[in-house]
Amino acid sequence: MAKKQRNGKIEFLRFYFAVLILLFHIGKRFFGTPGADADPFRLYFFDEGLIGVEFFFLVSGYFLAAHIYKMRDQSTKYLGQETANMIKAKFFHIFPYHFYAMAITVVINAILLYDVADKKIKYVLDSWSSLFFLEVFGFESSWANKLTWYLAVWLMVMFILYPIGRKNYDVFMNIICPLLALFVLGYLDYTTQSLSDIEDWTGLFYKCFLRGFAEMALGCLAFSLVRWMNDRKWTDRGKKFLTFVEIFGYLFVLFYTCTRYNGQYEFLMLFVIFGLVILSFSDIAPGVKYFNKPWAYKLGKLSLVIYLNQFYCIRLVEYAIPDAAFYLQCIACIALTFLASILADTIITWLTIHKPIKNFFIQKES
Repeated sequence: MAKKQRNGKIEFLRFYFAVLILLFHIGKRFFGTPGADADPFRLYFFDEGLIGVEFFFLVSGYFLAAHIYKMRDQSTKYLGQETANMIKAKFFHIFPYHFYAMAITVVINAILLYDVADKKIKYVLDSWSSLFFLEVFGFESSWANKLTWYLAVWLMVMFILYPIGRKNYDVFMNIICPLLALFVLGYLDYTTQSLSDIEDWTGLFYKCFLRGFAEMALGCLAFSLVRWMNDRKWTDRGKKFLTFVEIFGYLFVLFYTCTRYNGQYEFLMLFVIFGLVILSFSDIAPGVKYFNKPWAYKLGKLSLVIYLNQFYCIRLVEYAIPDAAFYLQCIACIALTFLASILADTIITWLTIHKPIKNFFIQKES
């Protein structure tokens, strides 16, 4: 059986939302945290660009459900070991990208933020828990590259949801996921009125854990709805209408990222993106073939390294040209982030293929 082709549209959208998150952080660094002055008739520089993280959680939940669905008829006798092996594979896939970005971020921050050697050393040592994704559990850390919170939550939520879904797929998809998503999102809306503020501590864990937990459950539900949609016979006019809705929807999300509502409509936008993810994964849109190309797959792969390597690039630009016009600082941040991401991907790909570190310590099997 041939391996199913990746969804090029989703790969492109991963890149699209990674760039929106980059632009959000550029604006936040040079303009500061948005204030309370929201003008609905004025556009801002991607003040709500953080909503792109919701797309990544939804897509991660979708892929988790797809994997569970593929395994649904397999024995669950060794489910604990199966879950641990899956998480281990995911961890070692992303860890080189995380370690690379983390190491550079810590070194650059230590050099630029502190004047004396003992403070630089302390800063590096205080980053220990971030290196192993432990900060979301509450371990003290400098959290040098705060972007790693997404990866930490992603791994944690998979560890919880995967065995539940494997144990009883039908109950998981039709009962647990929708109720879990609605109850947790409703709790966050009622108590905090936003999805952001990742460092808010709830007493047992950070708020960002609940955010990822609910959104990945919602992503699992998206998988079930996509299967339902793909089982229907859609008319050509129906497909064209839904394609228009999809395109308009992503443009609307882009417009929203350039507003300043301070979290007021983040939950609404989450459900908008939820609907768009369903349309993008479905077989309805006739233009999907234009995205199933190598360039889209490459952009999708770069989305992770763009996400992880942006902080130190923005800091370097801020340090190098602090008094330059903002548009020059913005262009410099984007260019440096792209170059750093391509370099990171090239280095890590080479290390993954040739395995020089593993071969140094472990003898090759004959």
